[in-house]
Amino acid sequence: MAGTTNTPFVAKKAAALTNPVALATFLQSDDATKAAAVYFPLSNPPNALGQTFQSQTLPAARFFVKAWGRCTTGTSGNMDLTLYYGTSTTAASNTALGALGVQTNAQYAHWFIDANLIWDGRSQVLDGLFSGASGSTLALKANTLVTPKTAVDLTVAGNGLTIGAIFGTSNAANVFTMDGFSLEEI
Repeated sequence: MAGTTNTPFVAKKAAALTNPVALATFLQSDDATKAAAVYFPLSNPPNALGQTFQSQTLPAARFFVKAWGRCTTGTSGNMDLTLYYGTSTTAASNTALGALGVQTNAQYAHWFIDANLIWDGRSQVLDGLFSGASGSTLALKANTLVTPKTAVDLTVAGNGLTIGAIFGTSNAANVFTMDGFSLEEI
């Protein structure tokens, strides 16, 4: 992944999610037909001669993913956020890598997600650690292993990550905001 190390890839600004009581994916604020996703850089770009690695010799690559934001509710309720592999606008079409877990939100809350991912070019498995915190009083999600995702080919364009969110109780004042979402090759 020559040339992309320490280059942050940032998602387009996300529209707020209003009262999602079914798991919903953050969408782009300027195009609601697209997810507010971060995309992996190509891991096997051709060299100056147009050559690429053979699949059995592809190197591993590591990535640091960060997402953060806040939410408000009309009344006290539960909230949860999930990091997904996939760029579909439908959360169920993506693959969950890790979730913060249900937390109580009294009225105002904030949240963050950190993931330290590694991709094995030979086996094409995306794996790593997931952590974060959420709630009116932050409740920590300690490092846990992400659910490994197989058949991830980072030699083709279009692989990415999204964030999904849900409230446990419906209220017109429930709003999730994602203030930032980035992926950096390390």
